[in-house]
Amino acid sequence: MGYCDLAPDGTITPNPSLGFRLEPSTLFPRLPRDAGQAQGGWEGTGVVDGSLSRYKPAPPSQSDPDTWGFEAVRTTPLDPVYLFTSRNRYDFDRKRGVIKRVETEHSQGYGFKGKGTGTTELTSVEGRDSDWVRSFAEESARFFEASGAYQALLTQASKDPEGVNALLSKAESTLKDARATLTLPVLREQVDAQLKDHARMTSYYAEEAKNRAAVLGKDAAEWETEDLQGEPHSMKGYRGKVVVLDFWYRGCGWCIRAMPQVKELAEDFRGEPVAGLGMNTDRKEEDARFVVEAMGLNYPTLKAEGLPEKFHVRGFPTLIIIDQEGKVADVHVGYSPTLREEVSKTVRGLLDAK
Repeated sequence: MGYCDLAPDGTITPNPSLGFRLEPSTLFPRLPRDAGQAQGGWEGTGVVDGSLSRYKPAPPSQSDPDTWGFEAVRTTPLDPVYLFTSRNRYDFDRKRGVIKRVETEHSQGYGFKGKGTGTTELTSVEGRDSDWVRSFAEESARFFEASGAYQALLTQASKDPEGVNALLSKAESTLKDARATLTLPVLREQVDAQLKDHARMTSYYAEEAKNRAAVLGKDAAEWETEDLQGEPHSMKGYRGKVVVLDFWYRGCGWCIRAMPQVKELAEDFRGEPVAGLGMNTDRKEEDARFVVEAMGLNYPTLKAEGLPEKFHVRGFPTLIIIDQEGKVADVHVGYSPTLREEVSKTVRGLLDAK
């Protein structure tokens, strides 16, 4: 469950409640600015997934004078890697000013190969009085505040092996305390779902903290391998430089989503004593080569099968930052929209310290 600010012109302002999976533009597509666009076509961008939708008018799915139809071909940065295609057809209710039906078609050529269709339809509208709306607004604010605090505590727990249990307990209490103040079923159900996930994931966060402690501040594991061109590389060969190891594989969607930021990092520190290395774990070299070409990677990609274990890597992507003396300075697990900023801060700090 998330929220967003939707302006009259169709602009969507994102916020952390959307996470990485809730993309408002799928339900609130950008509408044409004027009659010219309505006839000739227009574009809209996703605020979360980086998608681009190209719209054009089309007949509605059902004959109705109050319905205006249009369709969109949607592309995302992941399409070249997973061979995605996506097309949506929208029915817009002129009187209500809302989308009342969306028909989707999509296909994928890598991994889960196949085609699919789906329909989302507005089936009913319920009116609420001002007291309910006021209560919903107040309780939603409390829910999202508690949810944000909960996520922050989980992140802290995964990085603190000594305090992980106390932090996880505090995170759980944060949700339970919030639930006690909520009366609306839809919000209480959300908290119940989070509490259920929390019970399932506590061991994961404890293990993440343990793995982080096993490498952070320690000498980086030694390794030798070669890149996709057959050139040799080793940990010893990069001594004296700050090294960023990005562990990834083709089937990891979050890895691919993080790559544009990793590419930007490579450009940010080009010409400085910093080495950015893609650590690919695909069993088929052709998959690694495909991604390198499709994403236009501007840094070496190494054959790293068997190397994640040396750094206690469990989740992908994982970025390991190693200082000039060969010690692990930081670990970043998973995708983050601020990954570039976070890694850059650590790298710049290591460079300035010299």
